[in-house]
Amino acid sequence: MRTPEHSTKRTRPRPLGALRYGLAAACLLGAVIWLTDWQGLWQALCDSQPAYLVGCIMIYYLGVWLSCLKWQSLLRAQGIEA
Repeated sequence: MRTPEHSTKRTRPRPLGALRYGLAAACLLGAVIWLTDWQGLWQALCDSQPAYLVGCIMIYYLGVWLSCLKWQSLLRAQGIEA
């Protein structure tokens, strides 16, 4: 049976794990860049309505801001001040 002391021990950082995740992220990013039709993407952006793009970006950042307010109030309720 494990005691609470065992569960609070910190383990050594694993550099190979970080390297593995970094390599996987680089491969995924490379595949996305390689497989993207850049001309088609540019054409789609040129054909779109700028007002819709600006509106979507504003809604996205509004959601991020609201999420920040939520986490701020949750942290304050726990007595954590930043």
